[in-house]
Amino acid sequence: MEGHHLSLHFLVANLANIAYTPSFFGSNPAEVTMGPAKGLRILRAEEDLGTQLFLSLNPTQRKQATIYADAPSDIITRAGRKVDITVQEGLSAATMSSVQMEKLFDLIKVFINRKTGELAEKEIKKIEYEGINNIFFGWAGLPKRTQGHYYRLHGPSFFVEYDNTQNAANHIHSVWRDIN
Repeated sequence: MEGHHLSLHFLVANLANIAYTPSFFGSNPAEVTMGPAKGLRILRAEEDLGTQLFLSLNPTQRKQATIYADAPSDIITRAGRKVDITVQEGLSAATMSSVQMEKLFDLIKVFINRKTGELAEKEIKKIEYEGINNIFFGWAGLPKRTQGHYYRLHGPSFFVEYDNTQNAANHIHSVWRDIN
C-alpha cells in the first residue's frame, strides 16, 4: 500500500512468516495550526517520546547519543528498498538508567504497535530475546517541536528513523525497517 505519507509493505510466506517492513508513516503538517482541527498532532507519540528520552539523558549521555549536530533534511535511508545499516551509532541502552530504558522501550512499542496484536507480540518477544541492552539511540538537532530534530533506534534486527525537519519542523517522517 503506497501513498505520499504512508507506505506499507507486507510479505506473507505462510501464516508463520509474515513480514511488515519497511513501514513508513509521515504527516504534513505534523501539527494542524488553524481551522477546526487546530492542535491536532499526527504521530504525536513518536515525537514526544523520542524527545522525552533525549531530554532524560544526562550531559555525557546526550553527547554520546548525538550523532549529528544538525538534523538531516530527511530520514537517512530515504525511500530505498534495500539499505546498508551495519554500524550502530549513538548511545547504547546498556548505559541507560532503568527509567531511560523504560522510555526507550515505550518508544519502540509505539512503532511495533502499528502492527496487529499477534505480529506486535512476536516483535516485542524478539526484541526482548535479542536484549534491550543491544539497542542504540541516536539523536540530531534540537529537542524542540518547532526546531528540526531527528532520531534513530537501532537494534540487532530493526532500524527506526524519525525526522521532523521540513516546513519549519512541522513535517514528520518515520520508518520501521526489519534488518533481516
